[in-house]
Amino acid sequence: MPFYSLFLDRFANGDASNDDANGTAYETDVTNTNMRFGGDVLGLLDSLDYIHGIGIRGIYIVGSMFINLPWMPDSYSPLDLTLLNPHFGTLSDWRRAIAEIHKRGMYIVLDNTFNT
Repeated sequence: MPFYSLFLDRFANGDASNDDANGTAYETDVTNTNMRFGGDVLGLLDSLDYIHGIGIRGIYIVGSMFINLPWMPDSYSPLDLTLLNPHFGTLSDWRRAIAEIHKRGMYIVLDNTFNT
């Protein structure tokens, strides 16, 4: 089964309002590889038809979807494993995206990075 691996932050920005979710000047800068680009689960949702259309049947999201260091886009620095990272979307956004993935007969794997 073909899988597509992606860093959510680097994939597609579906909701620009969550780019600076922490309200700091050190979160989003698309010209700086050390800061966030703004990708989120709604950007993934917007791209599902394309991903499915090229034959992908599994999506592997690299890094943690939990709250992360504000300036770390790689998602390998989770701070609290009970809170979703607002940069990637709300719980409702995640539920909607996962339902749409499953509706297409696809699978999603979340890389739960608990300690790096």
